Amino acid sequence: MNRRKFIYYGLTGATLLGGGALNLSWLRLLPRAVAASTSLSLAVEEVMVPMFHNSPPIYMWAFKSQMPHGPTYTAIDLATDSLDLPPPVPGPVLTVYEGDRVYLSVTNNHAGADHGFAIAKRPLPKLNPEALTEPEILIEGPIISPMSQVDFSFEAPAAGTYLYFDPLNNPINRIMGLHGALVVLPADGSTPYSNPTPAIQRLFSDLYEAEPFYTPDGSPGKAWDMLNPKRNYVWLFNDIDDIHVNTPLKNGVKLSPNQVMDTFLPRYFTINGRTGFPCAHAKENAPRGHIGEPVLIRCLNAGLASHSPHIHGNHVYELINQLHTDLQLRLAENIVELDTWELSPLVIKDVLHAYRKPPDIFPWPPDPGQYGLEGMRFPMHCHIEMSQTAAGGNYPQGAITDWVLLGPHQT
Repeated sequence: MNRRKFIYYGLTGATLLGGGALNLSWLRLLPRAVAASTSLSLAVEEVMVPMFHNSPPIYMWAFKSQMPHGPTYTAIDLATDSLDLPPPVPGPVLTVYEGDRVYLSVTNNHAGADHGFAIAKRPLPKLNPEALTEPEILIEGPIISPMSQVDFSFEAPAAGTYLYFDPLNNPINRIMGLHGALVVLPADGSTPYSNPTPAIQRLFSDLYEAEPFYTPDGSPGKAWDMLNPKRNYVWLFNDIDDIHVNTPLKNGVKLSPNQVMDTFLPRYFTINGRTGFPCAHAKENAPRGHIGEPVLIRCLNAGLASHSPHIHGNHVYELINQLHTDLQLRLAENIVELDTWELSPLVIKDVLHAYRKPPDIFPWPPDPGQYGLEGMRFPMHCHIEMSQTAAGGNYPQGAITDWVLLGPHQT
């Protein structure tokens, strides 16, 4: 794909390439052929985030979009039955092209504290004990005093998935909600990376050329589409300890990072700001597609708990490997299929869901009625048991969602 376009989004919530099934909107889509300048604007806000209907919302901090067509509500005034709105945490997915000059404006509307903006390096350390408290920083802006604004610029890094966050008082500001995903697109969109390994390049070519990816009716599958909102998703994990962190901060208690690390006991586990039933059924979380329509899922862990996403009905292809010898993530030299993948704190992993025929479906093709009105649903849940609860409760709560098979291959 040689065309170049610039995309940015102005709705809160961590969903890549909004629109269509994701229930978000593409805000600007401008053709261009070379690196360009991009202007983005965020504000740090105090917000109240609902977890479930008729349950007390949780006090958090958010990077709120200040871009055109962003949300018109003030999140701190939301009623507890507002789960149909995009969550104010995490911040919006910021999407740019590799090499863009990004001009970022950040306003601190939180009267009680300084804040900041940083982008963590990709790759990130995995086993380094310092990773939980001092993530390695690739790009960092100036400190933002209360009720003030800073403007700075940076060059968009190599194509891939990055975590942006508030590095001050780390990890408190980050786990309080000041984090989001930065997606950097390559000039050539045949894969998510500018310099893919031969194995990754072959995988993305095989999607529409090779027999293993032919659909049950013998038709070739489809190529991954970098600019199709239905073929790109973000799963951004976080953990919330409202008893020891959020509520004390709301009440003006001063907490140190060491205090938080020593007492942290999360009660809520979120994907893209949602937990439990609302998380499972949020359209921005659950990929949807027909057989042969591959989906890229960018997985990030902004929290302090480890996660282990596990998918039913299909395997995914891990595009990033991590070596214990030097603690670095690398683009995969050898593609493996997984139904479960590790996501330690601050780790980022891209996986490809090829939307192959689920092997255990019988008979095939299913009766059209089996797809129902919304498609055939398969769960994705975390295999770390505590993450499947919400303020106590039982499975299936916590970090759980679906992927949806809409039907057989469509030509």
